[in-house]
Amino acid sequence: MATASETSCRGRSTTTRATAATLDNEIGHEIRTGWKDMVDSGLALDGGAAVGNFDHLLAIPTGEAAMTIDASGVIGPINDVLKSGEYPGVSIAGAPLPSLTGKGGVPVGDASLWITAKGKSPVERAAAWELVKYLAAPDQIAAFAIASGYVPIRESAAESSEVQEFWAQNPTYRVAYDQLLAPGGKAANGSVIGAYQCVRDSVRDALIGMLTQGKSVDDALAQAQQDATAAIQDYNSRVG
Repeated sequence: MATASETSCRGRSTTTRATAATLDNEIGHEIRTGWKDMVDSGLALDGGAAVGNFDHLLAIPTGEAAMTIDASGVIGPINDVLKSGEYPGVSIAGAPLPSLTGKGGVPVGDASLWITAKGKSPVERAAAWELVKYLAAPDQIAAFAIASGYVPIRESAAESSEVQEFWAQNPTYRVAYDQLLAPGGKAANGSVIGAYQCVRDSVRDALIGMLTQGKSVDDALAQAQQDATAAIQDYNSRVG
């Protein structure tokens, strides 16, 4: 899979914000070209990218696919569906994200809580902080990880007896956590940018254009970089 350099941003250092995306690079072209070739040849299935779309997951019980790559947060919902008995004889297992060379690492995404300072009163910020403290408490994180499959973001939650016992009985839920702790590349750092969702949407839209709308890899990546850079610059101008 991709390394950190595939989604890097110019102007990034330990003291400054990202100022522009560099998605349109050699690694980006190599990944997207390979991806498109797999779909075009029938080796891979394009399940679509609509919000709430589970076609890529449903392709497994219907026999259209044997494996899918997804976030750990889908494990809970998948097991809930399987428990309903709608797909008898189907079971799931998880494995670390594969890499052709070395260890690509896995990033943590979503389930993040942010408090913005600009335009908010001290009272609003204080109230937001109380909510964040509650949601990020070990008991809440442990319950969320068990129910969903999300990686617990606190060591105290991961080391709790509830989570440890659950993982022992359901090892698939632990795969992402163990891989996150394993030494790897910088990809595990994730994208430390304020406009994270907008940048991710830019990448997603480029893939949709490439796989379903006939866009070339060159055009799709160029558009993704343009849109992502605009989102980053808009964020920087708003937060100051």
